Amino acid sequence: MIFGDNIKKFRTEINLTQQELADISGVNISIIKHIETGNRGTAIDNLKKIADALNVPLAEIYVDDYRPTEIYTVLNSKGGCSKTSIVSNVGYELSKMGKRVLLVDADLQCNLTYSLGQDFEMSRSIYKALIDVDHDVNPSNIEDFIRSTGYENLDVVISDFEMATIEMDLTLKSYRESLMETLIRPLIDKGVYDYIIFDCNPMLGLLNQNILSVSDNIIVPVELSPFGVMGLDVLIRFIKKAQRVNKNLQISGLIKTKVDNRYNMTSKVNETLELLTSKVDINIYKSFIPTDAKIPEAQWERMPLNVYIEGKNKKSKADKQFKAFAKEIMSNSRG
Repeated sequence: MIFGDNIKKFRTEINLTQQELADISGVNISIIKHIETGNRGTAIDNLKKIADALNVPLAEIYVDDYRPTEIYTVLNSKGGCSKTSIVSNVGYELSKMGKRVLLVDADLQCNLTYSLGQDFEMSRSIYKALIDVDHDVNPSNIEDFIRSTGYENLDVVISDFEMATIEMDLTLKSYRESLMETLIRPLIDKGVYDYIIFDCNPMLGLLNQNILSVSDNIIVPVELSPFGVMGLDVLIRFIKKAQRVNKNLQISGLIKTKVDNRYNMTSKVNETLELLTSKVDINIYKSFIPTDAKIPEAQWERMPLNVYIEGKNKKSKADKQFKAFAKEIMSNSRG
């Protein structure tokens, strides 16, 4: 990825015209014009010459393995609807397919952090990063908070129990609705990850407002139970308010969770859900997450479901669906 805007910015900061940059670097002026307007790329040797002429690191104007990052937020105003299970297992499946994935635990329960075998460390949590992002001296750099999960292509930003006060703490901050945008945007611009996936708390407050301000897609997990479909109208209204600020935000779809077709009530709730979504024109994913005792077993062992069942030589209905869901997400991706 060539950052033509950066080249223009650095050039103007040192009062160079395009012709002067061409003369100093030895790169043809027509190439510089095309790069700055985004019309055409060029060879890496030319970019090195331009970087040297501007006296900036090559990484400031060119990234070899740039990835157009998509941000998914898994959100519902209800707890216990499999948000964490979806984030950890779909994130893991995407990473197995060669995608670079960052998971962010933005829930005060810290279940994602625990289920991925991470230690709690307040100095490196998303809470600390958010609270310090607007400091004039040493503001937060999100890259300092990223940890490897130990699985290839899969990283995480942990949560900690200080998140219990995040709503109150955010109200005391300046520009409190856009702190997550400030924190995450440099990482997006660098093109480090294919996907960033947020595991959210069930409160429709300032933290989730922050997350939606930087998100592209929302996944809504809905438990197929009588109480599971209640409150969706409130959630949708909250999302619509966020869409007024973030014009790129969309509801990617609803995914059914804790599906158990042994019970007649499941089909009744499913009919209700399909009726509700047809009225507001929201997609329901083909994949679904069935009830499966292997999911909590894997969480207890602090590992993704697929790692757990392969290690124990077990079978899992949910594992197949997590794989299918990851493929659905990939098929709808812009990259």
